[in-house]
Amino acid sequence: GQVVNAHLESDDFVYSGAYALAGAAAMLGGVQRASISLVFFIIEGTSNVHFLLPIVTTLLSANVVSKLFAPESVLDLALRHHALRFLPHKPDWVMELCSVSDVCGGPVRTLRAVESIGNIVDLLRSCHHNGFPVVTMDPLSETPSH
Repeated sequence: GQVVNAHLESDDFVYSGAYALAGAAAMLGGVQRASISLVFFIIEGTSNVHFLLPIVTTLLSANVVSKLFAPESVLDLALRHHALRFLPHKPDWVMELCSVSDVCGGPVRTLRAVESIGNIVDLLRSCHHNGFPVVTMDPLSETPSH
């Protein structure tokens, strides 16, 4: 911040902390690419709404420049390095052609919206997975309504 302030040929005093804040925001925005949440963190941390436009401009330009150098963020690289799967924002077109019965390995075991602890424990012990659809029972019939 002081270096930029020293090179500006102005008689007006410029708060050098603002340049330091913009530089820190640019660094975080370029590395993390979490621009919107960073704007909120910085504005809340400084309690100064007057920094909003410079911070937004800095973060957007840092995000564009970082995408020119590397298409992935540090978080994406860390997820890939540790072999952690991260679902894409939009499923593949093949998934739109599938139904639940195409990918289900056996009879579907469901839980009701209100279930006893004993039934939940029995169901968890009898299966190798822990994801169950929750259904509500129609009071007039015994068929579940999804």
